[in-house]
Amino acid sequence: MPKQILVAEDDAFLAMSLVMDLEDAGYAVVGPYTGVAKALVGLAAHTVDFGILDLNLGAETSEVIATALTQKGIPFVVATGYTEDQLTGGFAGAKTLGKPYLTEDLLALLPAN
Repeated sequence: MPKQILVAEDDAFLAMSLVMDLEDAGYAVVGPYTGVAKALVGLAAHTVDFGILDLNLGAETSEVIATALTQKGIPFVVATGYTEDQLTGGFAGAKTLGKPYLTEDLLALLPAN
């Protein structure tokens, strides 16, 4: 059974590209979600093995999603222009993936399928 990756990304083009890359690599995608509320519903409804979170989702941040993943013991990466030491709150200590990123750099962070 493929690992399930939750994707929270508000840019439609990036989300579509990310989903294709993940599916091509054999992962199942939960989402993509463009906002916090829908992502939390998806997280509650699915077994998730890893999360990929865009830091800024429109007018909100994905910090609530990061906190929910942490509480469930699910690892995640934050796709952002910020550095790890700039992340606070629910993002503290999270791994970051600088945008724009290469697919192989993302796949290197994911759990083995």
